[in-house]
Amino acid sequence: MVDSNKWEDDRRKCLIVGLIVAAIVTAILIWILALMGVPVWLLVILGVVIAVGLFYLVSNYCQDRAEAAADASAREVAERAAAERAAAEERATREAAEAAEARRRRADAEAREAAERAAAERAAAEERATREAAEAAEAQRRRADAEAREATERAAAERVSAEQTAVETARTGPAAGNTAANELDRDGDGVIEGIHEGTRPAALAAPRGRMADDLKKIKGIGAKLEQLCNQLGFYHFDQIAAWTLNEVAWVDSNLLTFKGRVTRDNWVEQARVLASGGET
Repeated sequence: MVDSNKWEDDRRKCLIVGLIVAAIVTAILIWILALMGVPVWLLVILGVVIAVGLFYLVSNYCQDRAEAAADASAREVAERAAAERAAAEERATREAAEAAEARRRRADAEAREAAERAAAERAAAEERATREAAEAAEAQRRRADAEAREATERAAAERVSAEQTAVETARTGPAAGNTAANELDRDGDGVIEGIHEGTRPAALAAPRGRMADDLKKIKGIGAKLEQLCNQLGFYHFDQIAAWTLNEVAWVDSNLLTFKGRVTRDNWVEQARVLASGGET
């Protein structure tokens, strides 16, 4: 706010000093005119005129000076107000920018948290799906294993049943009273024993690794004979290659309608070649 009292004091001081100077100047001029012989009445008139004129000049000068000081003070106040307003605006702009930056950082942090949470949920879902798939695969494998075991057990039961049927047939069949005429002494012990000739080789309940060898590669074994061998528990070349003479005699005697084929077609030698990776 402009200090009007200060301007008034300055103007009053200016007037006092001006009047003093005007009085001195007027006195000097009257004295000079008096020395020049100017009449007294004219000196009075000239003194009044000079004093009024000087007073007028001093008054205008002091008024102009006071107004100039007031204008300068007003400009200073206006400039100071403008500077304060600019500073306030700058401060408000800075605060707004800081608030916006804080909001942006909060939004970024919330977005990162949401992304991390979504990634964690996605990873958990993938892990859960993988675990469920593994569990389903394991359950399927167990079912397949159970089915394979059941099939093997059924095959073994059928094989045992077939063997029992064969034994019963050999004992009660039409040729039972003439065994010596229909059977051979394959193990060379001097006794014709039918299906009991020799010693039964070691058998498997199922092929190793669930994959049987192609026994049809042995010359003399066809599809039906391969099936019969599998029913007796023979799936691999190395099984046949390891048969002894007594075991060959047992197999020859238990091949039902194919009796004697092991010896006649030389299965053991062929199986040894095939088991070693060769070809017959």
